[in-house]
Amino acid sequence: DILASITKNPTSQPVFAQLIGENIEDLRRTVREFRQHPAAGIDLNLGCPAPRVFKKNVGGGLLRTPERIAEILKMLREEVDSLLSVKMRIGFEDDLFFDQLLEIMNESKVDLLSLHARTVLGGYRSQPSYLHVRKAAEVLNCPVLLNGNVTSFNSAIRLKQSTGAHGIM
Repeated sequence: DILASITKNPTSQPVFAQLIGENIEDLRRTVREFRQHPAAGIDLNLGCPAPRVFKKNVGGGLLRTPERIAEILKMLREEVDSLLSVKMRIGFEDDLFFDQLLEIMNESKVDLLSLHARTVLGGYRSQPSYLHVRKAAEVLNCPVLLNGNVTSFNSAIRLKQSTGAHGIM
């Protein structure tokens, strides 16, 4: 049971509830239901590259419609009393909306961005674009975690230093 990972968490470590969806009223209802549980925060998934997910215009599929992301994050920022984070990729098939997405993250006062340095269609095999992570770390008013092709402790340290990311996921 997914809810048990929050309500019966034996580790005493904070747990975020990750949301995936595009229907604002459904997301609002879910966030309100989470208020009665000890979640440390809410994370919006804008990064899932699975075709069965993005074909429904959720997860990474939402990266094609930044206006919709802005609407969702506006509502989440109004509803979420705890931390609000986002996990996303640099774009759907390219980085056409990347700068706009960074603006939306700042306008929405997101508390943390986990950025996978590939596009949705790039999946897990394309070359990561760590320059996008560097730009996000420079532009955003929140910490940025780098994600994507971190294969060792040494590569994590090197990538953290070269991108200015606040951490590695």
